[in-house]
Amino acid sequence: MKNLLIFTMLFYSITISGQQSRTDSLFGLLSKAKEDKVRVNLLAELSGEFVNSNPDSVFLLASKGLQIAQAVGYLEGEIRCKGDLAGYWWTVGDYATAVKLLLQVLAFYKSQNNPIVAKIYSGLLNSYRDQGDYKEALYYSSLTLKDIPPKFEFVRGMANAMRGSVYYEMNNLDSAQFYLTKALNYPLVLGKGWILLMNGRLYAKMKKIDTAFSYYRQAIEILRTDKNYKALAGAFISTGELYEQTGKIDSAINYGKQGLDIAQKKKFNKETIQSYLLLSSAYEKVNTKAALQYYKLAIIGKDSLFNQEKQKQLLSFKFNEELQKSEMKNAQQQSVNKNRVLILLILLTCFVLFIIILVRNNRHKQTANRLLHQQKEEIQSTLSQLRSTQAQLIQSEKLASLGELTAGIAHEIQNPLNFVNNFAEVSAEMLVEMEAELRQGDVQEVKAISADLQAKPLQNQPPRPTRLLHRQRHARALAGEHGCKRTHRPQCLG
Repeated sequence: MKNLLIFTMLFYSITISGQQSRTDSLFGLLSKAKEDKVRVNLLAELSGEFVNSNPDSVFLLASKGLQIAQAVGYLEGEIRCKGDLAGYWWTVGDYATAVKLLLQVLAFYKSQNNPIVAKIYSGLLNSYRDQGDYKEALYYSSLTLKDIPPKFEFVRGMANAMRGSVYYEMNNLDSAQFYLTKALNYPLVLGKGWILLMNGRLYAKMKKIDTAFSYYRQAIEILRTDKNYKALAGAFISTGELYEQTGKIDSAINYGKQGLDIAQKKKFNKETIQSYLLLSSAYEKVNTKAALQYYKLAIIGKDSLFNQEKQKQLLSFKFNEELQKSEMKNAQQQSVNKNRVLILLILLTCFVLFIIILVRNNRHKQTANRLLHQQKEEIQSTLSQLRSTQAQLIQSEKLASLGELTAGIAHEIQNPLNFVNNFAEVSAEMLVEMEAELRQGDVQEVKAISADLQAKPLQNQPPRPTRLLHRQRHARALAGEHGCKRTHRPQCLG
């Protein structure tokens, strides 16, 4: 909290009147913030407030935010602060460091499918353009125009102007004019003051003085309203240079001093030196002493800028070293996280395999249960059929036994009847023989036959009537052997 109060006191002293209300609010929130993530976001927000007015403030605020974000592992806040630091390094001319940071930021936002990638492309465009790599600048310009989402259509004019600025640096004035003019045709344009300034520089280079002056005047008015002091200082200097070319020395000196005043107050070293050189060139025609004085200031400024460049290089070296350490730490953390993820994946795989085995065993068990149930049903069905068959067999046996019993009874009844019938027939035959003997007058034979009939042969026979039948059949057989004529006589039967 003590460090935050120091930052608050420091930047209250350097905020300009136009920014006072917003920066006051942000610093007030920062002094009360307790959560680290909230502090990081507020520091990133504050650093953006000084992009065009105080680069050193951007560096201090964004560095502090980056330090806190890395300490608490707040990746999104870290990326946001790196984006602001990339803007700082671009402003001070360390394009390599700016590109390095922007590529890290770009990789993160790409992985998140965040539409802010179009803004990162534009940052890479500026860095490559200002270090003279126009091929890469045009490549990222194409990506910027391609990836601007529909809801951010108002920035398309700025994107076209940035592409035009690349062609301007390449001295391809026709292409520069096409894109810079196209940029002004959008109804809602972000950064219109800078676009007008670039159009003025283009027409100045094309020797269209009146058109250039018109664009410069519009640019100055808008840039002053927008409080874009870096571009405003550049607009005053460009206007002064154009007045010097047309021989209007007083106006050239006037605009040169306005640009110098802003550049000195805001510590824009590059614009300060450009103002000294403009004033030196303008005073050379009317006041050589003043010209020499401004020329000396330009030389001193260049020396100072050289020393500042050395300091910036040292600062950049330290920053890159810290960044490298941070990246190594992040790499180690990523390795640990990767191992954790790998272990979790292995455990998850084992768990999934275990679940698969359980499911498979359960399915096999269910299949076995189904088969057992099916077999049980089949066995029960077979048992039912067997019981039914057994019942049918028992019933058949009973019926068969009853049939045999009935047949036996019928047979036992039939045999005596047959015997009676046969005996009756034999008696009838013997009576016929007796009648025949009577006709012949053979009384003895008649008496013998009568005696046979009266002898009651049944008393000496076995109880079953069938024995008489057997005896009759036996007698007939003997009669056939001995030639008995009276086959029905008792002696032949006996």
